[in-house]
Amino acid sequence: MNCKVGTINLTIRHLKQCLAWLLEQKLIPDNPAEKIGYIPEDRLKTKWITDQQERQLFAETSTPFG
Repeated sequence: MNCKVGTINLTIRHLKQCLAWLLEQKLIPDNPAEKIGYIPEDRLKTKWITDQQERQLFAETSTPFG
């Protein structure tokens, strides 16, 4: 599978929550997901636009309105 880090972390969080609820309801003896950690995520990563997107942006902003 080729999933993004955010998707994997969200899946881990949902799994932890479901298993915690099952443990709370005494339907399972322990929560095996407690030992699973999250993957570090670089949320401040710079996102670049392509050269084509840059040209289009400048072309649209340089035309006069009306």
